[in-house]
This record gives sequence, structure tokens and C-alpha cells, in this order.
Amino acid sequence: HYADWTEDEISEDTARIWADLAGRLLTLQGDFELEGHLAPLVLELEPEAKKEYIAFYNTVSKRMASQGISQDDENSFLSKMRGQAARLALVLAMVDRAEKNELGSRQPIPGLWMRAGVEIAWWFADQRRKMKAQFWATKTAKPSLKDRILGHIKEAGLAGLSKTDISKPIVTGK
Repeated sequence: HYADWTEDEISEDTARIWADLAGRLLTLQGDFELEGHLAPLVLELEPEAKKEYIAFYNTVSKRMASQGISQDDENSFLSKMRGQAARLALVLAMVDRAEKNELGSRQPIPGLWMRAGVEIAWWFADQRRKMKAQFWATKTAKPSLKDRILGHIKEAGLAGLSKTDISKPIVTGK
């Protein structure tokens, strides 16, 4: 669906609902004090969520192994993506709990939110791949200034000139 830019503002009801939801999320506290700081809230995964995450983790690991060392940049991204999927699942689960006024719940993260976190992580990976392909397509489409100059030199039959010869001004005619 295509939508043009608009200066329309969100409705007061929508703003109030989001403000209320954000306010509830900000009340979330850790489990206990640890050297003067709250410790993070630790939640387990439901068996279905754990199964989803393990399948995702193993798929990413196999992709990394198949690419080898020549794809270190991609492998670095994929390695980070494994953790992002779990974090996204946690955020989605906490937003759901905040909406239901169940932030105090210590129930495990459901498979629904892990699937959503994994799907979002794959979406980001796909967007990254598309952006990289687009970047390299535009980068290679236009030769660099150096390549254009060297091309002109070769076309003029001056390919055997030395760096010293090229640096001297060329005077033609009178």
C-alpha cells in the first residue's frame, strides 16, 4: 500500500493509548538489587518458543559456516542477528503484557513472540542484503576518476608512459 506524506497528526485516542502503554512499560522493574543496581528480569522460553529459537539459531549458524571466512562482514551481522531475534521476542512479549496489564507475570515467552522476533530479524537481514546489493550496483556502475583517466590514456595510445611522463604538462600545437 502506497501512502503520500501527510501532516495529519495521530488521534488523541491513539496518542493516549500509546502514552499509557509506554508508561506501563517504564514501570517494569528488575528482580532484585545487585550491588546497588536492579538486576534484569529473566524470563524463560516456552518449549515452542525455544524450539523456534533453536531452529533459527542453527539455520543462521549453517549459513555462516557455508559462507566461510570470505564473508566476515556478513557473518558478523548474522551472529548479532541471532541475539536480536530473542531480544525482539522479549520486547514484543513485554508490550503484549503491558497492554494486558500483566507486566508482573513471570510466565515464559510464548512461541508466538519468538516467531515474530525471528521473522523481524530475517526481514532486517533481507533489507540489509537488498541495500548492500543496491550500494554495490551503484558503486560499480560508474568507474572511478582514476579508472576514467587510465582509460583515456590507453585510448590515446599512451599506455607506455611513466608516472613522470604523465605528471609533465602536455603541450600540443604552437
